[in-house]
Parts: sequence; structure tokens; C-alpha cells
Amino acid sequence: MTALAPPLTLNAPLPQNVVAPAVRSPLRLASRWQQSHSFGALIALFALAVMWALQIGLLSGWHFALPTTRIDLAANNAAVSAVPGSASALVYTFSGPPAVSATKTINIATDRVLGVDVSFDRIAAPTTLTLGWVGTRDRRKPANLAVQLAPSETPQTYRVLLRGHNQWQDNITQFALVLAARPGSPPVTLTAAEFVSATPGNATEVAWDAWFDAPTQLKANNVKARVLPLALPLAAAALFSFALIAWWRREMPELRRDALLGASALFAATTLLLSLPASSAFALNAASGAWIVAALSLFVAAFYDRIGSYTKFLRRAIVHPLGEAVAIGLSALCVVIGGWHFLWVSAAAVLLILARRFGDRIAPLKSTLFFAPIVVIGALVQAAVSKKLELPAQWIDPSSALAATLHAAGALCAAGLMLLLLHRAWPRVLGERLDARIGIAAWFTLLGTLLSFAFTTQTTAEPAGAVWVLLPLLVVLSGWLAPKFAAPLAAQSAPVAVEKTEDDLSSAMRQLFAGAAGSFDAALADARPGSALAPLTRLREIAPASMVTRAAELRYALANNEVDSGRAAYEALKALAPSTLDTKARDAVLEFAHRTDDFAEVLLRASALEPSEARARLIARAELLAETDDRHAAIIRAIEVLAAYPKPNTLAAELAELWLLRDEWREAQVALADSSIAPDSTAGQVFVARLGYRATRREQYAEQIHKLATWHNTLGIAQAAIGELLSFEGNAAGARARFALALKLDPALWALEWRMREPETPPALP
Repeated sequence: MTALAPPLTLNAPLPQNVVAPAVRSPLRLASRWQQSHSFGALIALFALAVMWALQIGLLSGWHFALPTTRIDLAANNAAVSAVPGSASALVYTFSGPPAVSATKTINIATDRVLGVDVSFDRIAAPTTLTLGWVGTRDRRKPANLAVQLAPSETPQTYRVLLRGHNQWQDNITQFALVLAARPGSPPVTLTAAEFVSATPGNATEVAWDAWFDAPTQLKANNVKARVLPLALPLAAAALFSFALIAWWRREMPELRRDALLGASALFAATTLLLSLPASSAFALNAASGAWIVAALSLFVAAFYDRIGSYTKFLRRAIVHPLGEAVAIGLSALCVVIGGWHFLWVSAAAVLLILARRFGDRIAPLKSTLFFAPIVVIGALVQAAVSKKLELPAQWIDPSSALAATLHAAGALCAAGLMLLLLHRAWPRVLGERLDARIGIAAWFTLLGTLLSFAFTTQTTAEPAGAVWVLLPLLVVLSGWLAPKFAAPLAAQSAPVAVEKTEDDLSSAMRQLFAGAAGSFDAALADARPGSALAPLTRLREIAPASMVTRAAELRYALANNEVDSGRAAYEALKALAPSTLDTKARDAVLEFAHRTDDFAEVLLRASALEPSEARARLIARAELLAETDDRHAAIIRAIEVLAAYPKPNTLAAELAELWLLRDEWREAQVALADSSIAPDSTAGQVFVARLGYRATRREQYAEQIHKLATWHNTLGIAQAAIGELLSFEGNAAGARARFALALKLDPALWALEWRMREPETPPALP
């Protein structure tokens, strides 16, 4: 059954938008590592581990190592010969047909193999390496793949990937290695050949070599890549971490900020470490020098007024004119080193300086500055297509160079995406979120980077290093997003909606409200609590704070025996004056107090209502079980309540049970005579036997009780009589179990609850 959602507390005060104090810079906050930072770092570490496991799964690397990985190849034609004294070395000569070597019959599961490691002493001429195999899926159709081996004067070990080939499936029964080169080329000696087991370690090594373009890892064109681009798992891990932190700490902005800083610190360290293995990362040639100077120029132009705030020396040395001069000088040096197509650096630096000095005048031109480069590029392309303009011969398609750079600098690409995701997950702040002037400079930097890729010269043809190429973009992106990270946090208290009552409704809505209340009452009257949920939902939508809605919630919880779900509605109704409640609400509150043993509330509510048999029973039970110093006096008060009812005969059986609690068997006998229990009925016989045992303590009455309880084991009063006998014998645990069973069989025996609260004390006997 669907549990009721607890309503909001009545008369709740409206929230106040209290502004949080200014927050220090994230760098200073991160310098004091706290537990909240560790929370974010642990989430980031978990996300990275998940992405690593996913990459291993894509390579099917969750296997144990093969028992033996060596490939025992033997000569298959005259072009291959064994090396004397070596068990695995083979010499391949190139005098005509390709040199072929193959294994005998083997049985290797392909899902446990990633590829093959082949080692050669030296390769004097360009050579084609072909790997072939025969699988169990189709023995008549061998499969193969070919890769090119570059000349090498030193021994080399190449790893040829097999995972991803569409025919590398099931098991293989034979494996072959073929080398082909121009006739007359020097022979090649194969020193070792081994299968690469699909273990997590080998799969990690394969992914690492693919990310950083290891020259010794070879992949044929017909082998599908099973390695994700490096930027993708890093960005996905950041997205998962930041989203989880933002949700987990959604109501705690300071802890959310600290956790995001902790996760960002771990991701920053990871991207830095993954940027180091790039082969050309630190190639400080003319091309990389141009990108480094461009990054420095944009950094100074964007942050020269903030640099001096960290040390006294810089505060004295760097002033506005000096910072601007340094930025302009560096942009000019960038043009000298890289060429005229780096003029965009000067344009971006000048734009940053002008926007800082004349911000009010530049602001209206933001849209023009954004669309102007697009219009110019479009005009140039149209003129080139219509042959009205002949582009220089140095212009090339920048897509391939850009793709190569993004692949080589996957970690830095991920760093840029992480900055954008961190900006999105950051708590709400006061003031501006973005620096518009640096945003325009970032747009110019992006277009200028593409321009540099599209124009090739002797300088840009040199390996620049992907790390340096992306540095200008990262600098301006950081400056664009910096205002949000440095701004003070805003108040995060969520607004609480003012709940409506019936007084807030229009006449039309009141009619709809009354109709929903009538449908709810009809469903409960027909004992259809499942049908009452729809009108109850309608009542909540129209007037959730109405007394009728609260009462309906409480009645629905009672009808479905879901006491906990009605607690909030009960507390809300209990806080109201009893005179403001209608009959249904008063009865629901009284019933809930009775079920939850809120005896003080039962006595307060029931005493103010008109007498009835059910209310007299509730008051008597509350008087009997309420906390008191004199438990026997509580029995007298419960007896007085039942005896004062105008028609006591209807409560005579319960009155007799109360007299038995005081061991007044004569008064119990009188009450039994006034009840509707016939002496010759089964219940009457049990009651007479109980009275007889209390009066005489003869065993014949005890035997009669056992006999009746055996033959009528579903009769509550019989189980109560057995409980009394056990209590007389001192068996408190057994008596408690019998009393509980009697109450379950017959709720009218509620007086036994008094015995269950103190079963260790046996009733006094004459």
C-alpha cells in the first residue's frame, strides 16, 4: 500500500533570504584540506575506478593469464629456417615468395587473448607482417590481418592487436606468421612470439599505449578500436562525480563547494599526470614556443590586475600600465616566433585590455565582436568557392591536425570539459557568473587556434606538442569561468510554499473540494480504502493545509493500518482546538491515540464527547493502562467508567474481566450474570471454571479449563484461562504468550493488557 507523504508543519514561518558572508578564493580554501574535501576526492576516485573498469571490460580484460603464452612456430616453406641452438628463433629470408611459419594444432580461446607480441633483432627494410589463424567457427576460411613494420637497426618488440577483429572469435586451432619484403632485402630474425593474455594489467597497458600512440603497438585497419578516447572517460568521471556531489550536498552549499574542490583537485592531478607521457609535450621548438608565449600573453592580459594581490613584491612591480605593456609585448613576440597567422593573439590581448579600461563602452559591442569573425570567415569561404579569391597554397583543411591534437592532448581536453562541468555544479553565488570580456577573448582564441591549424608553414610543420597548443584555450576558459568560483555563496534555503486552506479557495474550487471529500467518505464507508487514494490526492492538491485534508490523511492511514504514515496528520490535528474539529476528525484523532497508546490524549478527547459504548471502552482502557503509581487504583477507575455507562449490560463481560484483575470473583460472577454470555455456552463454561478455580483452587476446574482450551483452541477466553493458570504456577513467559494469543483471538479481552505489563506477579488466591 502506498504510504502517505507527511504534510508540512502548519503555520510554518516563511524563509528569510539571508545573504552568506563573502567567501575566500577556492585556492585558499583548498590550502586547508578538510574532511569535506576528502569526501569529494573519494567520490572522484571511485568514478575514475569505475571508468577504468569499464575500459577493461571493453577490452574483455577480466581474465586470468593463459597457462602458456609462447607461440611455437615452425618453418612452413623454404624461406624460413630455424636458428641453431635456439628453441624459438626463426630466420625469414626474402628471395621470392613470402616467408611463412605456422604452429601445429593448438586450442586457444580468443576471448582470453588481446594480441600478439613479436620480437625481432633488426629490420633493415620496410616489411609487411601478416598474422593468420584458423578458427573453430569456419575451418575452411582462414582469417588474417596485416601491419607494416618500419626499419629499425635495434631489436624491437611489437604488439599487434587482435581484439576487435570481426573474425577473432571462438577458439583457434592454428596460427601463422608471415613476413614479406622486397626481394633481396636482408633477412629478419624472429626471436620470440607470444600471445598477450587478456588480464587487467595487459588491458591497461594496451589502453595506455593507445592513448599515447606508442610506436610499438600496431593495429590493422580491419581491427576495430576497443579503447575509448582519453578525454571521454575522464569527462564522464567528472560528470558523475560533480552530479553526485551536487545532489548529495544540495542543501549544504559550503560542504558542496568543498567537496567539489576536493574532487577537482584529484582530477587536476590526474590530468597533469596523464599529460606528461605525451611524446611531444615538452618539445621546446619554435612552434611550441609560439603557443607558450601566446598562453603567457593572454594570461597576463586577463589577470595582470589580480597577480599583484598575492605578494607584496608583485603588488609593487605590477601596475596597470606595466601589465598591459607586458601583455602586448608577449603577443608581438608570439607573432615573431610563430608567424603572421598568430596575429589573433594580439587581437585577443588588446580586446582584454580595452574591455578592462572601457568596459561600459565595449559591453554593447559584445554581439558584434562575437559574430564579426563568423561573417568574415563565411565571406572568405564563399569567395574561395566562387573562385573570386584564390587562397594561399599554405591553407589546408584543419580537421586532421585538430583531431590529432585532441587525441594527443586528451587529458587537457578533459580538463576543459571538467571546468565547464564544475561551473555547472557549483553552488548558487551572488553577482556575475561569467566574465563576458574574457568570454569574447576565448571565442577569438578558439577561432585563432583553428586558423593556426589551417595555415601551415615551416614553423608550424614542426611538432608543436599538443600540451602547448591547448594552453591558450585553457587560460581564457579559466578566466571566463573564474568569477563564479571566486564569488560569495548565496543563501541556499529553499522557499517553502504557503499551503492553502479552505478559506483560500474560490467558490468553484470549494465545490471541487467538497466533491473530492464526498468521494473519499463514500470509499471508506464501503470499505474500499484503495479507491480512497485518488480523492485524497485531489484534496491534497486543492487545500493541503485544510482540516478536512488532514483528517482524510489520518483516516486513510487508519483504514490501511499504516499508523506511521498518519503521524504528521495526527500531530497537526491535535494542535488544533477540539472545537474546530468535525465529528470525523475527532473520531479519527481518538482512534489514532487509542492505537498508539496515547492515553492522555484519549482521556482528554473522549471525556469531552457524548457517551457511547465504544468511547466508554476507550476511556476505561486508557484509565487502566495509563502510567500511574497505583496500578490497582487504575482498575477501580476503569470499572467506574464502564459501570457509569447508561447500558452497562453491553459491557458486562469486560467489566467481569476487570473485576478478575482485582481477584474479586464474586463481583465478576455478578457481572457475568448480567452479560450476554450463557452459562451453558463454551465461553460460559470457561468463565465458570475460572471462577471456580479462584474460589476453591480445585484441580478439577483446572482440568476442565485445559480440556476446553484443547477442544476450542480458537476461543480467546479459553487461552486467557490457560494464561492465568500458568501465572499462578509462576510461569511468567508462558502466561505472557497465552495472554497475547487471547488478545489476538478476541480484542474484547483488552483488560489482559494489564496482566501483560506485569505478568511476573501472580494473582492473589484465597
